[in-house]
Amino acid sequence: MEKESVKDVILRYGVLLGKRNTERQKTDFLRAAQKQLEQAGFPVDITCVSASLMRRESVNMYNLYAGDFKKADVVFITYYDTPLWQFYPKEQKAFDANWSRGNFLLHTLLFLCCMIAIAAFLYLTVIPSLQKHGFVSLWGAVLVLVCLFGFYGIRHMRGGIAAGNTMVRNSSSLIALFALAWDLSEQEKQHVAFAMIDEGTRSEYGLRMLQEYIGKKRIQRVYLDSIGNVGKLQGFADRHILEGLHEKLAEHAEWHDLAEDKHAYGDILLTSGSCDNGCVSLKIEKRTDNSDLEQQVNKVIQVLKALMISCVS
Repeated sequence: MEKESVKDVILRYGVLLGKRNTERQKTDFLRAAQKQLEQAGFPVDITCVSASLMRRESVNMYNLYAGDFKKADVVFITYYDTPLWQFYPKEQKAFDANWSRGNFLLHTLLFLCCMIAIAAFLYLTVIPSLQKHGFVSLWGAVLVLVCLFGFYGIRHMRGGIAAGNTMVRNSSSLIALFALAWDLSEQEKQHVAFAMIDEGTRSEYGLRMLQEYIGKKRIQRVYLDSIGNVGKLQGFADRHILEGLHEKLAEHAEWHDLAEDKHAYGDILLTSGSCDNGCVSLKIEKRTDNSDLEQQVNKVIQVLKALMISCVS
C-alpha cells in the first residue's frame, strides 16, 4: 500500500472527519481509522462500553487499539472525541478534560428550548392549518420539514453542540499518530501499539478502558494532546525517564518533570505551546493554512520515533 501524505491525512481527519461528537460521527471516524491503520500494517481492535456518567442517559464509549499489545514496548495514546462549543470564554489546558458542567447545562437548556419551540409551533400553527387546508398543501410540506429538523436536532444536539475548530484539540494529535503509523518500518511496528480513546474531553472514561485493556503488562505509555497548538513542543516525564531519553529529543522539545496528578495520562506526555508552572494553555483558533501543521507533524514523528528507540532500548 502506497504511503499516504501528511496533507491527505490532515484533510481526512482534520476536515472531513473533524467533528467526532455524536455516536454517528464517532463510528464514522472509527471505521476510517480502522481501515487506515490496517492498511498501514496494524491489527485493530475496537471495544465498546455502555455507561451512564455525566449524563442521565447511558451512552456508548468506544476505544480503538492498534498493534500487538502483548509484544509492544510502547503505546502512543490520544483521544479522538471533540469538545463542546463554549458559551463563554474559558482557558483550556493540555492534559485536562476542561469539562464544564455549567457549559453542558447550557447546551442541554438550548436543546430543550429548541424542542419546546418546535412543539409549540406544531401545536399552535401547523396542526390548526392542516385541519383547515389538509395534508396535501403547503402546511403539509411545513410539517415534514419541521419533523425532519426536529429529528436532526435530537440526533445532533442532544449531547451538546460540538466545537467548530477541532484541528488543535485534538485532530492534530490523531494526524500525527496516523502519519507515524505509515512512517514506521516493519521491524519498528513490532514494538509499537496505538490507542485512540473516547471521552478525552469529558469524563476521561476512555483512559480507564485503556488501563483495563493493558492490564498488568509493563508498557511505556506516551500520551499526546493538542500537538498542533502554537508554540514549541513540550514534554513531561518523571526524572528517571528524562535521564534516559535520546539526546536528539532535547533539540525538538522542552522537557519538564511530570506532575503527580498527571500520571494517569501516561509515563511521557507530549503537547505544544508555552509552559508556565507545568501547565500549557491551548489557543483554539481556526487555521487558514495547514503548511505549518505539516511541519509540526513531521517534527512530532521524529520525536515519537526517538521516544520509541529510548523505550525499546
